[in-house]
Amino acid sequence: MKISAEIFAIVVLSVLFTLALVFVTIQTAELVNRVFLAAFPDWGASFDFERMGETTAFLRPIGYASFLLVSILILLGFVAGRTRLGKLGSLGFFLPTFGYFAFTMFALSGIGVLRALWFPLFDLSSDVIGLGKIVCLPHLAATMFVTFVVSGITGMQAQNIPFLVSEILADFGLALFFLGAMTWLYGKLKQIELIDFWIYRFSRHPQYLGFLIWSYGVMISASLAVSPKGGQMATPTLPWLISSLTIVAVAIKEENAMVKKYGGQYAGYRNKTPFLFPLPRQLCKIITAPIKVIFKKTWPERNIEIITIILFYGCVLVSTSFLIILFSFMFHFA
Repeated sequence: MKISAEIFAIVVLSVLFTLALVFVTIQTAELVNRVFLAAFPDWGASFDFERMGETTAFLRPIGYASFLLVSILILLGFVAGRTRLGKLGSLGFFLPTFGYFAFTMFALSGIGVLRALWFPLFDLSSDVIGLGKIVCLPHLAATMFVTFVVSGITGMQAQNIPFLVSEILADFGLALFFLGAMTWLYGKLKQIELIDFWIYRFSRHPQYLGFLIWSYGVMISASLAVSPKGGQMATPTLPWLISSLTIVAVAIKEENAMVKKYGGQYAGYRNKTPFLFPLPRQLCKIITAPIKVIFKKTWPERNIEIITIILFYGCVLVSTSFLIILFSFMFHFA
């Protein structure tokens, strides 16, 4: 049948898109690391501090320029109304996370050179990269739950469960991305203007949600890697937070464009479908309360309103992270 053939083609294309994302996550990082090691060897392994200093001096201006470029892309995405630029900037902030998969003693060797983009953050303080640590709470809660359920049944060692949970989260994000891509492609093929069926009945932005959950799982997995020096590197929660808030801002801006284009039809869809992830109504009211207080409306519409509310939520998440750091410090010396 014709419909069956169309759906089959859409499923195949969606699988290809998702597999491409998996390939980028797993294979490309390893390939790029091998290629980059030829130009940026692991001088830390041989304790060649002079070469380490030379590499750092060479990469620092490149890192600052890259940081500035990524920031400009995000700003242009809002000022010029080019959401693709904002998404590109968001991805730029996240990419250095893959440098964590390079198990080297010198952080700026192999694919680790991607972390040069974070030099402005590192130069402020080595702890800045870990601000926003409160975003790790969902992973911690899921780990505790899985430890309680799975380890009692399967006997799995507790130290392996954090990796398992992060992998499950990344895979779940990929599944959402796949379903979102499949639904969107089917809608475009059938020339349906407003896509509000299948996975879009449960999330207005399933592909963005899939990317956020996937990147979250990747971020946690990368930070759980044990460095050759011993211990673990600081979880890059601040870059992930910047990347994620940028994606949320892009989604808000795109929604405003959809309201202008489809009017009441999209407004009705928005009223009955969650923005990203289905949450209890009372929790949604608590999360969106600052918007009502600051702007006296339920949704930010102008660019300045979007930027303001995103900065507000970012500051709240970073500030509450200080409480976690303080609690950990007090618990350590208790």
